[in-house]
This record gives sequence, structure tokens and C-alpha cells, in this order.
Amino acid sequence: MAWETLKAYIDDKIRDKLPIKISADNDHNPTLNEIVDVFGQDYIYSGITSKTLQPFNDDNNRMYFTDGSVGNYLFFKDEVGSVLSVEEGEFVIFTGVNNVWVKRTIYNNGTFLTLPDTPSSYSGNAGSEVRVNDTGTALEFSNTIKFTPTLESEIEASTEITQVMSTQGDGIYSDEITTPLLIAGDSNYQDSTMVDDTGFMTFWGTGENYQAVNVSMLQAKAIGDNDPDLVQYKSQTGSTGVYAYAFDRDTEEELVFTVDVPRQYTESSDVGVNFNWVSAVDGAAALNVAWGMEYTWANRGETFSDTSIASSVSTRVPVDANINQDVLYRSEVDVIDGAGKDINSTIICRVFRDATNGADTFPSDVFLLSVDFHFACNSVGSRNEQSKGVSTP
Repeated sequence: MAWETLKAYIDDKIRDKLPIKISADNDHNPTLNEIVDVFGQDYIYSGITSKTLQPFNDDNNRMYFTDGSVGNYLFFKDEVGSVLSVEEGEFVIFTGVNNVWVKRTIYNNGTFLTLPDTPSSYSGNAGSEVRVNDTGTALEFSNTIKFTPTLESEIEASTEITQVMSTQGDGIYSDEITTPLLIAGDSNYQDSTMVDDTGFMTFWGTGENYQAVNVSMLQAKAIGDNDPDLVQYKSQTGSTGVYAYAFDRDTEEELVFTVDVPRQYTESSDVGVNFNWVSAVDGAAALNVAWGMEYTWANRGETFSDTSIASSVSTRVPVDANINQDVLYRSEVDVIDGAGKDINSTIICRVFRDATNGADTFPSDVFLLSVDFHFACNSVGSRNEQSKGVSTP
């Protein structure tokens, strides 16, 4: 440590705390004797020492600044008589009484500057970050989190995001991707979102979402028998108004249409069906409307089976005590079994007001506006044009 550097250190760190007129302008300035008023020492030798210099020994505690020379300082020994040594780049202070010396390192290439004991060196901490410890009393090393596709252990355990490079899936699809890069969700991957090495995203369990395919009854077809009447539902003075199909109370009136399954559909899952309808008149208490759907469903290349019928439940939403005029209601039918069905499938449907059902007690016509199909979805689409391309976790 050159004297000019030491002098600057004293001026910067110590001088403003010393009595007036004390300076470090000279290598051996007698005015530094006044430091005793601050440090309680009889005398401080502040000049540059050499490694062979015999220190002045008496009963006073003395401090010697090194000049940066490396090696053994022969006349500075510790309490067991071992010679103190200075390494390359160190700036140390020797303090001692009666030839018993202690080396206090202020700085070297491997230690922190004026910090507590921990950490004492950089050894073994390559690539680490330095941060203040939890108690705010010292600095410490911390591991740098590295997000790579192969090391799950590099992500903190407190997060719900884990990385895996293991086979996911049941092998159903020949083109499935078996090296997911990111899983967000539970550790068993049953309720999760997965992004694989092609960027394709899939959702499992509670990670799934629902999409609706809505069929307007104005797009459905009448078949000539038992057709509902297409009548004006609402208008204003002089306008054409808006129209809807009115379904009779006493006759099973019907419309037909088809639905293609969307590409994001979770294959083999059940499908919910809702009827959206409105009444032009108020109803008395505890009256209800019943709906039904006759359907057949087949995958591409398969044979359509005989039809099945799904009936509406007695509960409508909202659950008003009475059917109120012009309120949009929803009635749910029994879910459609989707076992074995895939994204290349079509549902052929006939919808009707179930007039012969004893649950239909509303004595007036009602307007069926649309039917929507709720599909559970485990992707934003299909990986391939003709196949889903995903498997279950």
C-alpha cells in the first residue's frame, strides 16, 4: 500500500473525526499524537514500514501500516511466536504490545472490505451474487437462479413452477411430444399447464377451460312438420323489429342442425348443452318450461348410431319464483356422453320443446333463441391439422 494511498484513506475515513489541525501530510507527523484523544492510544506510528523493520516495543499499543510488501514480517510475531505474513495485494495493520502482534487485514484480493467475518473469502462462490443478510449486519453470497431446461433443482422450491425433462403421456398418439419444458401447477401434473419443446400448450385437470359453440335458432332448419312459428318478438313504432321462433305449449315443435366439434376439445370428455329462451308474458308461481334434444354423434370414418334424447332439468337460471316477461333464461339438458369422441366428429341434432313432458307447466309460447354446447378444452387448438397431438399427463 503506497503512502499516498494510505494518506488518502486517512483523509477520507478518519480526518473529519480527529481534533482540529491534525493532518496526514507527512510520512511521520508528530501532530498525529493527538489521535490519542480519539483512539485512546499513547502513540501511533503512521509511516511506511518494511518487512524487516524492528518495531518499537514498550507497554504502548502501537499500529503499523504495511507498504504492500509480501512475505514474512520477521519482527512481527503472534502470541505463540509465529511470524506474521502478508500476501500479495493485502493492506494490513499490525497492532501489538510487548512484541505480541495481531495482523488485521483491511483489504486483499480475496476478502471483503471492512466487513464481518462471514463471508471471509470468495473461494467456492464463483457465479454467486452478493446480498445483505437477513439481519442487515453483513454481506453474504447467494446462488444465482438459472432457468435451464434440464435442472429442476435450479428453481426455488417455494414456487409452483417446476421444470422437467421426462416423458409425459400415455402413448396414445404417435406424434405426441414427450419432453415438456415447463409445467405450472401441482407436482403430479394432474392439475397443470404444460408447454413442450415445440411451444405447444396443453391444460390438465383444473387447468382445463370451457369453450362454447353457439347455434342460433335462426340458423337451424325447420323440417315442415311441427315447425315453430317465426314471429316478431320486439319492435318499435314503424320498425320491422326482431324475430324469433315461438315454441308452442301443446305441440312438440322442433328445429334441426349439426355441430362440428371444435379443435380445442378435450377428446372423450362429456359435453354440456344449454337452451337459451325468453317469454313474452309473465307466468304464475312454480311454472316451468321443458326442453329436449335428440342427437347422434360420430367420429370421421365411423357409423352414426341410433339417436339418443337428452332432456332439460327442471331448474332454470336465473331461479326466479315465476317466469318473468322478457328475462333471458337458461335451461340445461343432461350432459352428452363423449366417450371415444375426437376432434374430427359431428353431432346431428333435433331440438324441441318437450310439450308432452309433465315438467312443462307454462301455458304460453316461449321463444328459443339459441342452443350452446359447452366443451371442455385442454388446448388452444390441435397440434396437427387432422389430429389432436396431445396425451394425458
